[in-house]
Amino acid sequence: MNYIKMPNCLFKLGLKANELVMLTYLASIHKPDHQDYVVAKYETIAKACGYTSADSAMTIVSSLEQKGFISIIPRHNPFTGITLANGYIVNLPATKNGYFKVDREMFRKVAACTGTTATAIYLYILRCMNNTAAAFPSLSNIRDNVHLTIATIVKKIRALQEYLFLKKQNRRKQDGSFSHNLYILLFGEQPKAKQKKKGSIINVVVDSK
Repeated sequence: MNYIKMPNCLFKLGLKANELVMLTYLASIHKPDHQDYVVAKYETIAKACGYTSADSAMTIVSSLEQKGFISIIPRHNPFTGITLANGYIVNLPATKNGYFKVDREMFRKVAACTGTTATAIYLYILRCMNNTAAAFPSLSNIRDNVHLTIATIVKKIRALQEYLFLKKQNRRKQDGSFSHNLYILLFGEQPKAKQKKKGSIINVVVDSK
C-alpha cells in the first residue's frame, strides 16, 4: 500500500499549513508492521516537508506535541549515551466522518518541489476528492481550511500548476458570471517547472460537508 489515510477532519483541527504538512509526513513514514513509532532527524523532516531549516522543523514538532497530535520519544545510544534522532508517535483523531487517501510518493514530490504552503493546499484538494471526480472549492473555502491568505493561495496554486501537479479550469454559471475554479490533480513522472510532461489525470470533487 503506497498511500496513507488521513482523517477528513484534519483541516478542522486548527492546524497551521506547516503543521498539517508535518503531521501528514510523519504519518506517511509510519509502517504498521514495524515499531509503534517513527524515527526521523530534524534535518530529514525539514527537507521532506519543505521547511527552511532543521530549527523550523524543531519548532513545529514542539507545537504539534503541545497540541497533542504527536508524542516525542527521546532516544539515546545505550552504550555511548549519544543522543539519537527522536521517535514520534502520531496521534491522529478518531473520526466517524471518513478518511481521504494521500499517495506517499506524490506527497513527497509536491513538498520537495513547491514547499510547505503549496503542499497544504494540495492536501486540501485531495481532501475534496469524491467518486464524481471533480473539485471546485472556492478560494475562501481553501483559505478557511488551510489558514492562508487569498493572495498566498493564488500564488501557490500557480506554483502547483507550473510544476504540473495541478491543472486549473475556469467555470461559468448559466448567467455567464464566473463560478469557482475546477481543479484537476496531475499524477505521473517527476515534473519540472514550466516543462510539459504527460501523466495520467485524476479529477477531484469538493465535498460539500
